[in-house]
Amino acid sequence: MSTLRFLLPGCAALVAESVAGAQSARESALRGVVFDSIEMRPLAGAVVQLVALPVKSAPLLATSDSAGAFSFDTLAPGSYLLGFSHARLDSLGLETGQVRLELRFAATVVAPLGVPSAASMVRAACKTDIAKDSTGILRGFARSARDGFPVPRARVRVEWPEFVLGRQGMREVTRSIDAQANESGRFVICGVPLGTTVLTRVYAGADSSGVLELGMPETGLLRRDLVLGDASHAVDMFERDVGAGATAAPTRADGVTPEAARTGTARIRGIVRSDDGTPVEGATLRLFGSVGEATTRGDGTFLMTQVASGTQMLEVRAIGFAPGRLAVDVMGSGDTAAEIVLRSANPSLTEGTTLLDTLRVRTDADRLALSAMSVRRAFETRRQSGVGVFLTDSIIRSRNVQLPSELFRGVSGITVTSGSGGQGVYMRASASFNASKGLCLPTVFLDAARAPRAPVDQMAIMADLRAIEVYPRGQLAPPQFQSSDGCGVIVLWTRTMWEARNLPARRS
Repeated sequence: MSTLRFLLPGCAALVAESVAGAQSARESALRGVVFDSIEMRPLAGAVVQLVALPVKSAPLLATSDSAGAFSFDTLAPGSYLLGFSHARLDSLGLETGQVRLELRFAATVVAPLGVPSAASMVRAACKTDIAKDSTGILRGFARSARDGFPVPRARVRVEWPEFVLGRQGMREVTRSIDAQANESGRFVICGVPLGTTVLTRVYAGADSSGVLELGMPETGLLRRDLVLGDASHAVDMFERDVGAGATAAPTRADGVTPEAARTGTARIRGIVRSDDGTPVEGATLRLFGSVGEATTRGDGTFLMTQVASGTQMLEVRAIGFAPGRLAVDVMGSGDTAAEIVLRSANPSLTEGTTLLDTLRVRTDADRLALSAMSVRRAFETRRQSGVGVFLTDSIIRSRNVQLPSELFRGVSGITVTSGSGGQGVYMRASASFNASKGLCLPTVFLDAARAPRAPVDQMAIMADLRAIEVYPRGQLAPPQFQSSDGCGVIVLWTRTMWEARNLPARRS
């Protein structure tokens, strides 16, 4: 028995094994399985090609079945090229490779084909080991929204926060990687930490995409093409709304001047469904970096207008569902279709999610106790993760202050201001993707429910506060506390949820 091993750089690994058989002296056979080493399962539907050398006729074709198996029978002795194609290779940006086989005697040749593993691709592209470095790669093509063609030499920026524990306590540090696509528009970014949500943007001159939230999977490989919006169709919303001669951008109702968002002439239309296929009515859709919104109709459909072209991040929220996010490639100035599926929110002890009836909650003491236990347990799990700043009940009491806003003095990323209307709690906006470097109002959750815009001191009193969570960057917050407002998140826990075991049961 002889074994031949081949390694195709950037594509697939092939192993050919010849086994003597009782076949005709003039015929051989080829058997094999196509395997996806990333998903760790057979690859069905792969088109396997076998070409006799020198090339005098069309290649022999076989399609892998549900088990990934393929075969070629009655092959004459000689030289052959073997390879395969599949949409999986295209999605990973890998080119179809070929390997040469020599059939010199009657035999059954076993030739497994495969998509290379993420670890091998990271090792080849970045000269590092996923297991040791805990980083992966982001790869794809930069494309133009005008025609979909690749954009040579486009720039790609990836950014994520890290928390560093030092002598001055825990502080947030922003890490970033800047890369440039090659002449064919392809980019490969090494060193992106596994399991992390990163902010990503592609740009070339005045053209750019929106700011995207992309999650680096634990496999270490993230493939995503990025589309650059057409700057010639973009309009500064504040210039459009305020008009000529204006001296200042309009401010929102909360008193904060938002970043000048870009808009355009494209539209996004689509439908929002639940995970069981039912249309979701009343869901709110927003694009990151835009003040435009849309709401789904009774049949779950929506239409969002005045959208800038390029890859944009679409966020969807609806009562009773976990927030949904979808990167949408908006091409040109026409309509882009999108279908979003929302998962029903499911309370769990690990996430600490508590669903409340819209109008009234009736429960007994045992269920209240279980809910409070899940809240405290989930808080502790998040605190031990090291992401965010956490003030426990003992820390709150040790501060010996009169107002909740005083608790945030000295917390990294937060500024407490004083004025005639009382004290305000603000966060310092990130400057990497935001032209304004000022302050912003954080989103506040009170006992797991999103609170209306109001001073923190009006939301709770010191005697009721039991715990506080602070996420200086909104994308660092757990899914149930996520916000697309471009600012951070504060979560306040009062004795209502924290000590529910002490509350009497309510009777209907």
